[in-house]
Amino acid sequence: MDLLRSNSPDSIKSRDIKYFSGMSLALDASMSMYQFLVSTQGISSDANFLTSLTDSEGNKTGHLLGLFNRTLLLI
Repeated sequence: MDLLRSNSPDSIKSRDIKYFSGMSLALDASMSMYQFLVSTQGISSDANFLTSLTDSEGNKTGHLLGLFNRTLLLI
C-alpha cells in the first residue's frame, strides 16, 4: 500500500461495506487460504479441532473451514 500511497494517492479509496451491497465481488483468496493452512498445521490436534479435519483421502481440510467462516463474516 505504501507504494500506491506514495505514487498514486488518488487510486486508494475507502468505502463503507454497505457501498458494495447488491454488487458482485471477486477476491483473491490465496493468501487467506495459506494463512489458515499454516495456522492449522502448527497446532497440536488436541488443542484445536481444525487440525483433525480431513477428507476421505486423509488430506487436511481445516483451512477450508476457516476460509468458509471468513467468507460468511464478509457476507
